[in-house]
Amino acid sequence: MAYTRFLLRRYCCNENLCIAVKHILAGFHSEKLFHCHDFSEIAVIAHGNPHHLIGGRSCSLSPGDVLLLHEGVWHAYGNVAELECVNLLYDPRRLRKEYPGLEVFSLFQEFFPEGDTGRSPLSPILHLAASDLSRLLELCASLKRELNENRIGSECGVRLIFGQILLALARWREQTAKERKHLSVVDAALDYMHTHFRRRVSIRELSEMVHMSERNFYRHFREKTGFNPTAYLLRIRMEYAAAILRESDDSVSEIAGKCGCCDSSDFYRKFKSVYGCSPRDFRRGVEGKGEKSNG
Repeated sequence: MAYTRFLLRRYCCNENLCIAVKHILAGFHSEKLFHCHDFSEIAVIAHGNPHHLIGGRSCSLSPGDVLLLHEGVWHAYGNVAELECVNLLYDPRRLRKEYPGLEVFSLFQEFFPEGDTGRSPLSPILHLAASDLSRLLELCASLKRELNENRIGSECGVRLIFGQILLALARWREQTAKERKHLSVVDAALDYMHTHFRRRVSIRELSEMVHMSERNFYRHFREKTGFNPTAYLLRIRMEYAAAILRESDDSVSEIAGKCGCCDSSDFYRKFKSVYGCSPRDFRRGVEGKGEKSNG
């Protein structure tokens, strides 16, 4: 454990705490220098787009990515010119029992493993939004100050701040998992819309189908597609109408009925809102292009 003791002496005032913070600024990280630890490390990418390298494999990283590496993992970073990272060093064996209550989170067994977790250390354990990354970096800075100032009660302060960091990461990971679940649920609504667009489809019907409130469904749908449900349904209908206009001689009133519009005037208005021209002008444009290409 000589390397651990060296790091603890260098990056904190009390090596008995088994916790240290190592902040590496851009321009100070070695390129592709493979190394391993005799401690655990939470690495937070604050800036740059490095490559994480393990055993001939590579993973591209970006600001907000959080890596978790345990003892004996040989790794390195490439493309480090702009890399700024904050590394939290700790001894999981000595700290595992210090944070009762964290066991309810799936990430606890990864922070404090007992045997092989089955997780690859190459990829991040989570990716943080800009606001969450800013909050995490603030906590890391507070932890570093508490480690370096050696005030009365510093041992308690260090353990408390490190616990805040672990709790924040665990909660963000749970929230990310929930968001992914919600977005996958939206896929079921999308499939339904693409299949049943010819008839009236309401937000209430879709939200009930995926067991979400209308407000949550609306928000997650927009995150997934970039459109609100009404606008997305309109585009499905008008894209279908445009395909019929291109490929058939059906009348406008026939097409209006096939794409779920009330009547021809409703179809005209909606088609123009999407394509910027009337259905007839759209068809003439298609035919005109066809005539030119044939000549």
